[in-house]
Amino acid sequence: MKNLWIILAICWLVGGACRRKDAEPQRISCDDFVKTAAEANPLILGRWQWEQTYTFLRGMTAPRIETPQSAGYSEELVFNPGGTVESYRNGQLLATQRYTIQDVPGEATLYLHLTELNGTAVPSATDLPLLRICPDRLTLSYSYNDSGGDKTYRKL
Repeated sequence: MKNLWIILAICWLVGGACRRKDAEPQRISCDDFVKTAAEANPLILGRWQWEQTYTFLRGMTAPRIETPQSAGYSEELVFNPGGTVESYRNGQLLATQRYTIQDVPGEATLYLHLTELNGTAVPSATDLPLLRICPDRLTLSYSYNDSGGDKTYRKL
C-alpha cells in the first residue's frame, strides 16, 4: 500500500504524466488509390465533403491541421457527369468550373485540371493539384518537395 502512495505521489508531481493524453490529430490518407484517369473518372462523380486540410510549410515546427469544426465552416465539392464541379461553402454555391483528370504516362500520378466555364483562367501546370482518389476519399495535394498541403474530402 505504501508503494501505491509513492507511485501516485510521483505521478502527481510529474504533472499528470500518468493521465492519458488526447490523441494528436493525424493526417488522413488512403493507400488504395487509383492510378489512371480512366479509373478516376467514374469514382470522382458525386458529392464530397471536406474533412481536413493538412499544411506543412518550411519553417513550421509542426503541421497545421484544419477541420470543418476548427475552421467554423463546411465545404463540399459536387463532381457532375458533364465535366463540371460545383464548390460550396456552408451550403452556398461559390463556383462552378469545368474539370478534367490528367494522368502522367508511365507514372501513377493524376492531376485535377480546373478551368472557368468560359474557358479562361486556366491554371499553369505548376498550379495543378495532385489528385489522389480512393473509393471513399479524395485528396487534392498542393505540396512541393517538403512544403505545401493536402485537402481531403469524404464521399457522401
